[in-house]
Amino acid sequence: MKSDKQEKNTKECYVSTKDVSFLFGISQERVRQLIKAKVIDADVVKGDYQLELYSTVGKYVVYLESLCKKRPVDLETRKLLADVEIRETKAAIEKMRLSDTESKLLPADDVRDMTADMIMTIRKKCMSLCDNDDVINLLAREEDPSKCSIIIRDEIYKILNELSEYEYTSN
Repeated sequence: MKSDKQEKNTKECYVSTKDVSFLFGISQERVRQLIKAKVIDADVVKGDYQLELYSTVGKYVVYLESLCKKRPVDLETRKLLADVEIRETKAAIEKMRLSDTESKLLPADDVRDMTADMIMTIRKKCMSLCDNDDVINLLAREEDPSKCSIIIRDEIYKILNELSEYEYTSN
């Protein structure tokens, strides 16, 4: 026959999430998260969780033990794992940088052709300034050198504005 002390230890004792949070030293929200994650069991009574104390403590201890097994206990092991993770992250970052740089590079032949085409376009625009009868007539009629300079400057600005909208079309 069981003594009163043994019978008392096997009786079910239900407590609230507040009691469990105080007992475990965690927030009530964390207790509710553990219930939702099915780490510990609870019954809903009048809209609040009720937890059986002894089984809750036992299940929580098992849960904490499983967490400890997942984490390396040895400080040196943790340091090595962190070092490996840092190196892998640095390698991934470097790989992304290289990939990004490679995608922005243009083939040398295209750059050469584009530069030659742009130089020829600039040359044509500058030469067309000498062939522009309107500009030549304006300069011929103007006696003031400073006004001639302004006319030439304005024409150069027009050319530069056109060149700012230059787009290379490969052949």
